[in-house]
Amino acid sequence: MAQRTEKSRLVSAMSGSLSGACVSAIVQPLDVVRTRMQVDVNRGVHVSAWGTLRTITQESHWTGLWRGTQPTVIRLGLGAGLHFFLLETIKPLVSQRQPDGSLKLGALQAAFAGGCSRAIAAVVSCPITVVKTRMEFGSVQGSSTLGALRAITRAEGVRGLFGGLGPTVLSNAPFAGLYYMFYTRLQSRLNERTAWRPMAVNLLSGTVAAVSATLLTQPFDV
Repeated sequence: MAQRTEKSRLVSAMSGSLSGACVSAIVQPLDVVRTRMQVDVNRGVHVSAWGTLRTITQESHWTGLWRGTQPTVIRLGLGAGLHFFLLETIKPLVSQRQPDGSLKLGALQAAFAGGCSRAIAAVVSCPITVVKTRMEFGSVQGSSTLGALRAITRAEGVRGLFGGLGPTVLSNAPFAGLYYMFYTRLQSRLNERTAWRPMAVNLLSGTVAAVSATLLTQPFDV
């Protein structure tokens, strides 16, 4: 039993890591535009997403939309893998045991498991997050993740690698908690009331959960 549980955690971690790395590379241009828009707003400059996209391509051609891809892939690959491993570790500890011996994860337990696992992953991957954000905006020297880490450490010390850790955790933990709570609740309802295929149920549940959690935690992300 213990071996099956350990195998399940490792499979979950590997799946999360690979999927996170692939998706992050595909949507990196959107992340670059988002980061640029957030920095511009802080400077009092309000530009639309399309306007920001045109500005970036004018400054550094289309390749500029993939700035920071390397640390993004590393961050999401490492962070997602650790997040899913911890999630599968925490879930059995907070689930409610049913009379038939099965485990049931309530809404609050799902939020706690998702938030706690994401918070730990966010702390571990914070240095990579710092590099990713600065590379996207072009404010750090070094063409590689390792080079950027060295440049930040030389200029600001180790403390510079954990800049913004507070709001990073305040963004990631509630997002993951809300996301996993919405996802599990909606997935359960759809499975009970529809005859949809599992892939369709998971896709709709994940999309609605992600949009809802993003809207609620966006201020912390900014």
